Amino acid sequence: MWNQAYDPLNSPVFSTLIAALPLVVLLGLLARHGVRAHYAALLGLAAALAVAIVAQGMPAGMALRAAAFGAAYGFFPIGWIVLNVLFLHALASERGLVDELRVGITRLTADRRLQLLFVAFCFGAFFEGAAGFGTPVAVTGALLIALGFGPLEASGLSLIANTAPVAYGALGTPIIALQGVTGLDLNDLSAMVGRQLPLFSLIVKKWFRSPINDVYCGLRGFTKEHYERLDQRCTGMEFATEMIIKSSIYSERLGVRIAEVPITLYPDGRKSHAPHLKTFRDGWRTLRFFLLYSPRWLFLIPGLLLILSGAVGYIVALPRLQIGAVSFDAHTLLFASLFVLCGYQSVLFAILTKTFAISERLMPSDPRMDLFFQVVNLERVIFAASTAMMIGVILLGIAVNVWRNANFGNLNYSDTMRLVIPGATLVALGFQTVLSGFFASILGMKRK
Repeated sequence: MWNQAYDPLNSPVFSTLIAALPLVVLLGLLARHGVRAHYAALLGLAAALAVAIVAQGMPAGMALRAAAFGAAYGFFPIGWIVLNVLFLHALASERGLVDELRVGITRLTADRRLQLLFVAFCFGAFFEGAAGFGTPVAVTGALLIALGFGPLEASGLSLIANTAPVAYGALGTPIIALQGVTGLDLNDLSAMVGRQLPLFSLIVKKWFRSPINDVYCGLRGFTKEHYERLDQRCTGMEFATEMIIKSSIYSERLGVRIAEVPITLYPDGRKSHAPHLKTFRDGWRTLRFFLLYSPRWLFLIPGLLLILSGAVGYIVALPRLQIGAVSFDAHTLLFASLFVLCGYQSVLFAILTKTFAISERLMPSDPRMDLFFQVVNLERVIFAASTAMMIGVILLGIAVNVWRNANFGNLNYSDTMRLVIPGATLVALGFQTVLSGFFASILGMKRK
């Protein structure tokens, strides 16, 4: 009998870091190095085994048996179910049973709206509980196409219908698994997860003035005209989030009324497959999507505050002001330049993010952005950036000349840093401006 030690290094910080190593290996290989998924998974498994054996002190034989059990559990209950569902669907298609099903549904009702509810919502929820992963969208999408829906329309409607059941399956299964491993009360675990999930809903509600309290829960009803005007651009779990955010942003312009109807939720009893949503990966994708939609308060305002702080630092550091016992000298100037550079980069990122979002039709066109690009065109940007870089080079040249006059010996750094730091800052700002100007111009060409 071996009991896992949750703090094997006697340090919560280092124990957490060493426990996260397999995830870092897996995600790092996938995201940064382009390693194929199965190779990255094997290397992540090797890292997990190393952590379990070396750091946790788990017997090697037990660790290998646990890995084999996990692989078998993933292949047989999960992979076997998905394989059989797809096989049965392909077999039914070859035998013409899908056509019979289509005729049966058509006889049941000729109303395309009711057909959609029956196939995508009801039948799709059944497949989500039976197999999960991409099976509900694949099967219901094929059935909708057979009923006369367009391929793109069928895929989009199947994704919408699968929004509610896929979330419950992805949350219910890991909670049940965690309860089985830890022995903690299932209701307490569910309550804690319930306290964590509203964070994203709160972001949507506050940043985008959405009247929806929970963007990941319940069914959604909308008109076909409204859905077509939204022009959905995202896939995956961002598909549902984009719908709420765009509806909130476009509500006044499109005359859309958004309402939330309370419903009663019941425990999800499905245990047939493991979750296919990942906490960090999919949570970060959603947060990244939020950041794309809110560049003003996330990037622009903090960037302007940083630039203002840096300007104040220059004002007190250049003349060597002394306030009481506090002296402002070259070190203050260096910190002020850091603030200016970071703030300016944040402002540029806000402009580029907004430009990209508009060009990709993730956000509506903004008259202020149109006016900004009319005034600040590429030629004026290059001229201003070249002027800043020229002044910076002159300041750096003066500093080099001072060094030359000192026979390239020691210098009074308090004096020369007042030339080097502003000069280097202006060159960096000018270089950033030129690159960002060209990039914004490229994005703007797509906007027009």
